[in-house]
Formats: sequence, C-alpha cells, structure tokens
Amino acid sequence: MYGLQAVRDPQLKQLRERLRLAGCVFEFEAYHLPTPGVAGEDLHRQALAGLFAKLQLEREHWRQRMVSRHAIPDPHLPPALRVELEQARPASLDPHAIGQLRRTHDWQKGQVPLFSAFRNPPYGTRPGEDEMVTLFHDWLDLLGLRAGESVQVLDWVGEAHRDPDRSDWSNYFDDGKDWWGVWCLSICNPARGTLSVMVASATD
Repeated sequence: MYGLQAVRDPQLKQLRERLRLAGCVFEFEAYHLPTPGVAGEDLHRQALAGLFAKLQLEREHWRQRMVSRHAIPDPHLPPALRVELEQARPASLDPHAIGQLRRTHDWQKGQVPLFSAFRNPPYGTRPGEDEMVTLFHDWLDLLGLRAGESVQVLDWVGEAHRDPDRSDWSNYFDDGKDWWGVWCLSICNPARGTLSVMVASATD
C-alpha cells in the first residue's frame, strides 16, 4: 500500500493470538507512518483500506470453503464484503473523547463503551476481569493509544447502532447494527510513528 508499511512485530502476532483465545471480536492493523507528524485523512483512509482488503479476502476464502466443503449454494451464504470507503465521513475525536477510550470503568455508569464492547462481545470472553483489563490496555498500547501521549483519532462510524447512516459505506457493519454496536477508529501516534485501525461488528 502506497505510503504505508504494515508493522511486523512479534508482539503484534502474539497479541492477535491472545485476543483470539480470549474471544474478542475486534480486527486491527498497524502501520508505520511514511513521514513524521500527524497523518492527513488520506493516510487514515489508506490504512483503513488495507484492513478492509484483508477482511474482504478472508470472507471470500470462507465463502469458497463453505461452497466446496458443505455444498452450500452461493445465494444462501452471507454476501461478499462491500466496501465504499469514499462514502465514509470520519469525525475527529477531541482530547476528552480520546481519553475516554482508555478507561475501563466509570463509577456511576460501570464499564465505558469501548471496554464494554471489548469485554462483552455477543458470545462473551473467557478470561476474568483483571486479565481482560490487562489485555485491553496491551491492545491499546500496541495501537498507539497510549496514556500520556498525544494522538489523533478519527471515528468512521460513530455510535452506528443509533445512527446507522454513518456506517452505510460497508455491509461489514450490518451485523453490529442489529443490537451490539459497531466500531471503526483510526489512530495516529506521531511520537511513535504509527497509524493503526480497528473495527468491530458482531451479532449472535
């Protein structure tokens, strides 16, 4: 992908496995910034396009396996992944909203939205609360959303289970809009020279 190179770090591979074993539903990619500084929206789009290209390939392979192994007719399978990224309109999060992303609990409301989605996908997660909090912060650190560091975050769908028009640019989000919710953030950490993207959409 022009201008961006995927991060190849053993820690990233290990984290993916930890997330898989825990039962998390978030997908993510991390890239090196081509030049120092805050990324423009075009680079955020490139990073997001890279992740969705991977998701499209994975879904197509899964569809082919279902047809070949189980003789499921193509019309009965979930549709191919549609992505119209040029239709997406991201919103830049302010420092307070970015700070809220790292929080796990609010003394009045309990779990805050991102951690709640991370902790409570439709089929639940396996580890206990303390282990999930540790895993959550390890994940955010790798994405570049580190405590005390200045980052830029674009939100590409908002709370789409309440505002479905924000996520109409891809049918990837259809499942989550049913009730659980959807996520799509891109995170630029200029100090570390990284640009990361993460998405989630799930239903039972």
